[in-house]
Amino acid sequence: MGTKVQNTAAWMAGCRASLPKISLDIFAKLWLNPAALKKHSEYVTDVSPLEDVCLSLRNRFFLEHVEKFLLEDKGIFINLGAGFSSLSYLLPDGHNYIEIDHPNNIRRKKKLVSQLVVKGLLPKRSIDFISVDLNNLGEINTLQEALQKKVKQKRCFLLMEGLLYYLSQTSADALFKLANKILSPGSQFGLVTWNPETFKYPVYKRFEQFLQEKGQSLPKFICHNPSQIASLAHYQLVKQVDYKMLSAEYTNSPLKDSDDAFWEIMTILERETNEYTLPNPASRDLRRS
Repeated sequence: MGTKVQNTAAWMAGCRASLPKISLDIFAKLWLNPAALKKHSEYVTDVSPLEDVCLSLRNRFFLEHVEKFLLEDKGIFINLGAGFSSLSYLLPDGHNYIEIDHPNNIRRKKKLVSQLVVKGLLPKRSIDFISVDLNNLGEINTLQEALQKKVKQKRCFLLMEGLLYYLSQTSADALFKLANKILSPGSQFGLVTWNPETFKYPVYKRFEQFLQEKGQSLPKFICHNPSQIASLAHYQLVKQVDYKMLSAEYTNSPLKDSDDAFWEIMTILERETNEYTLPNPASRDLRRS
């Protein structure tokens, strides 16, 4: 994962900070320094002017669903690829939270959290921070073992938001297997995926150019067919939505087809049994060549 994801984590918080009435993220602005604010401004100008509303909608969607899950079941919230998400601080106190990300992000976030809590700008939460390089299979295996010990048979909400498409197919498969090992029946699994048409979008071409101009390495992004994710064996589909659907629910200005948005798919699944199969490996054919 390394520089591919960590360089976007802080300034993407600017999207949520710009529209707090939609995102409900009253803490997003706390993650932003001048460099992140500058990068966010450049991104929404040069790549996607709709990213502010899209990421705000995404945050609102998962915030509401995770909160409902935790209130109905005293489970654990695991944010895998947490970056500078505020979810653990927006959700109610008294629950167990686990945030997992690249060591650089975890180090920066823990330091900033300590400062913000002391200043009274961020509420105290019981959060277990775990550092891992998600492009290292050995570290994923170690993470899986650690989570199994922490979770045991408790129900969890496992979230992979804005993560899967950055990883190699091998790492993505390993994370699906990790989910299989740690999620007991009744647990929920939230994912954000790119659909197979993403590489054709003008916004994607602009994103490639943007990363290259900023000197960032270009990942071999991967996509997943939404129907394959929705019908993942031994999971029940709770909800699958896109930004047009969310904008109709949360705003007075529903989004329309546009070249200025990544039309990501948000999916929530509920684990039914202890059996499991991977998503169709044909998703490998959808990688950018």
